Amino acid sequence: MRLLAILFFLLCIVNSGIAQTQNFNFNIIHRGKEVGVLEAKQTRSANQVIYSSQTKTTLSLIMDFKIVFDNNLRVENGQLEYSDMSVSVNKKNYGKTITNRRGNEYVMENDGDEFIIKEFPITFCGSMFVFFEPKNELTAFSEKQGNFHTVKHIGNSVYEKTDPKGRINKYYYENGFLSKAEIDAGLIEFQIVKADEQIGSAIIDN
Repeated sequence: MRLLAILFFLLCIVNSGIAQTQNFNFNIIHRGKEVGVLEAKQTRSANQVIYSSQTKTTLSLIMDFKIVFDNNLRVENGQLEYSDMSVSVNKKNYGKTITNRRGNEYVMENDGDEFIIKEFPITFCGSMFVFFEPKNELTAFSEKQGNFHTVKHIGNSVYEKTDPKGRINKYYYENGFLSKAEIDAGLIEFQIVKADEQIGSAIIDN
């Protein structure tokens, strides 16, 4: 009996150090047509969570534009420690932003320029909408712009995120997980739809 108790204790220690990973996949829809994918991964280990995502889209205007967004976040004890976001268009770099915690503030490097962010701690970032329902959040830190967007719960697990320019994104959740989102990117509007959802029904739901 004592041996079983020891084995159970050792098993708990081993399991506590094992990283737990969840994958999330979405389609990107523009004017009723699939134009890309969003692949995201959440990895938990002890007091640390790493969020990573990559968005690939192809938009046809006068020519085809292949746009890739890469984003990585490291959160420890519920507080942002590090983030980096980069974008490329047709395989050419169009910017990279890195944010590091320094004591009780953050240092953001954006294409060679450095900014100090005094708001501390940051507990929720824009890219986290993909991973879980932001039930108790009032603001979301933009890893690209370095500012804060307001978050509002408008009912039935639906949330609005408003940036300083007044552009609104809507996020719809089912059982705590993102089902779809309506994104206003300024020059273009599109939807993010959970990969196993029907594209047609997602558009009808608007």
